[in-house]
Amino acid sequence: IITDTSTNEITSCYNQNTTATGANTYVIHSQTNTAPTCPTGYDPLWTGYSLIAVTGGGAGTSFSLDSPASCRPNFQGLPFMECSNGDCDVQTADDYSYWLHRFSTINSPRATLTIGRGWASRCTVCLGTQPILSFPTSCPTGWTQLRQGTQLLFMNGGTGSQMAADGGPSSCLTKTGRIPFMECDMGGCDIGTNHDYAYWSTTRTSNQPSNASVSASGGRSCYVCMKD
Repeated sequence: IITDTSTNEITSCYNQNTTATGANTYVIHSQTNTAPTCPTGYDPLWTGYSLIAVTGGGAGTSFSLDSPASCRPNFQGLPFMECSNGDCDVQTADDYSYWLHRFSTINSPRATLTIGRGWASRCTVCLGTQPILSFPTSCPTGWTQLRQGTQLLFMNGGTGSQMAADGGPSSCLTKTGRIPFMECDMGGCDIGTNHDYAYWSTTRTSNQPSNASVSASGGRSCYVCMKD
């Protein structure tokens, strides 16, 4: 699929982010508090904050980092409400949201939502026609490298919320903090709560624990490339 670009196989990789006109959406998560710019040939549709998942009443759903739904125009501790036949409520039991944050490392107590907004990663949804892929090795001939990072596979929040990164170009992250997401509710935000885990692709074959950075611990590199 990667090497034979003359077939239709490579086009099928973009079906989830391809519009009816044949244009592709590409979501960039800056992992900073500045909205990223689109690559040459792509136009920005909107900017926002990097939303990974929401949980309510013990259940939840996650948003692929490659999906435009993961770039929410505004930041809220709880960007949803729970409705029944009787009424609609915000902040019922076990309601949380999960966002990418902008830190490589952090040692901070629980923060207010105002501070949490400053912690959240910014994102931009872009529209263009050239294919963009994440490769496990350097970009092949005929492709231009946009960035190099480490491939995030999925995350698990302390409330049991599983968040799939899906291995696409938007989950090839340049900042590789052990816990790249924060948990928020109506009262504030936390990073690194109990039972928060992130799962990164690796080159390691040993099960010896490492307290080094993700990349130094054997995180597998990825290369985001755009077809020339």
